[in-house]
Amino acid sequence: MSFPSTRVRSACWPTGTHSGALGGFQIGYNYQVRPDWVIGLEGDFQLADIGGSGSTSHIVPGVATSASQTVRSFGTIRARLGHVAAENLLVYATGGFAFAKINSSARFDVEPGTSGSGIFDINGVRYTSLCGGPNPNVCYAGSSRGMAPGWTIGGGFEYALGPRWSLKGEYLYARFDRSLTAVAVTVAPGTLPVTYPVKFATDLNIVRAGLNYRF
Repeated sequence: MSFPSTRVRSACWPTGTHSGALGGFQIGYNYQVRPDWVIGLEGDFQLADIGGSGSTSHIVPGVATSASQTVRSFGTIRARLGHVAAENLLVYATGGFAFAKINSSARFDVEPGTSGSGIFDINGVRYTSLCGGPNPNVCYAGSSRGMAPGWTIGGGFEYALGPRWSLKGEYLYARFDRSLTAVAVTVAPGTLPVTYPVKFATDLNIVRAGLNYRF
């Protein structure tokens, strides 16, 4: 069982701190290179329910942005270096590749009575975004979902309960970067929608405990 938290941040977009839980399984291989040193390789996968949202109106008066994100699953493939600190006790550092299935969405709104419309001519092509006033208050909206690559680092301990079983406690930090394109919701006839890039930086701080069985 794991108890992570995640933070989503982006320039000119909200920063939010969210929490949730995840649970799954792991598999690995260890090799004792010296009586008190162990190296190994581990892989794990968890289903997750981590999500939240945030909003801000700090860009200009009358303009607000909002973003939300949900982590649906999470896994790692990591190297591990451990030291036998005491009888039956191994402490270790670990790090490597991480991946997560993340659903993200973002919106750019204007307050009622505020106009956010714009017409742009770029290389002879006209782009528009019509929002506020007689138009909808949502200027831009976008979403994305899929697997995000990242990296992870952490450490923990493993205490042998017997020849086959051990108790494990671990902390992992993982980082994922994703982006999406928010598109103008309403445009003028014969023009293309203005687009707005949004970047998400997702930090996972995971504390978990487990019971391992050695084959």
